[in-house]
Amino acid sequence: MCRAGSWRTNCILRSTAIAGQIKQELLKPAEYALCSLTPKNEELLFREKLSYRLSSNTEEGDFDFYVDQEALFLFEIMELSSKDNFLDMFGSPGYLAVLVSHMLKKLSFTTNGATPSSHQKLRSRITENAADAERIRVTGWEAVKFGVAEASTYSKVLLVAPSSDEKVTFTDEKLLKKWTDKVTRQNAKKQLLNLISALSATSPGGTVFYVTKSMSPFENDEVVEKALKKSRTEPVAIKISTKLGRATKYGIQILPHEAPFGPLYVTKLKIQE
Repeated sequence: MCRAGSWRTNCILRSTAIAGQIKQELLKPAEYALCSLTPKNEELLFREKLSYRLSSNTEEGDFDFYVDQEALFLFEIMELSSKDNFLDMFGSPGYLAVLVSHMLKKLSFTTNGATPSSHQKLRSRITENAADAERIRVTGWEAVKFGVAEASTYSKVLLVAPSSDEKVTFTDEKLLKKWTDKVTRQNAKKQLLNLISALSATSPGGTVFYVTKSMSPFENDEVVEKALKKSRTEPVAIKISTKLGRATKYGIQILPHEAPFGPLYVTKLKIQE
């Protein structure tokens, strides 16, 4: 009983400390330079959120589509090429897919909407805004299916896992009252299954980018650490080349005051050849 009580007390204290740290980080003023991610030879427009404008001329007239800086950042760190076989496991709402389609005109890739509603939104976005939508495969699978049905298939996999978005939760009193460590721990269980699936779907020598919008260690480094131990693909964490954020044990954490987006946690995992 004593041990159980002591363990429970430690869990409560840790959960309280994590919540306090998250609140403290969210209150920090912005420090980032607005043009830190300016793409070469393209135009940035300043609106409520810094965004990237894709422009082209079509038979139906001029086309403009705005992609936020988070999608642009993920595109840059993945270093995609036309030779890649790319999978975005949670592709909705489709901003990244549209960006990839315009930046890499010869790349065919797969993007997934894991629920019926997200699948429908994703397909509509790509049909309306993507360049040459025929080369984009849109699936409506549960993320865990890829590791079984398409094992060792993709050279690069992006897993933006559903997570605790504390920037939303901790600034909404109603949502904050519902937040406990149980919520983030439950998310972590699902994230681990999805990450193991992503690793299994990746071919030898390929890479997986595990991303969350959480600041909770339960959903970030701790999920990665468990995946490194449980996955049969023998992945290793690789350093991400970026000036944004701060290093963690396995990846980087970008906080809202450090960039025009976030929180964002990213880990790059390479599959052994």
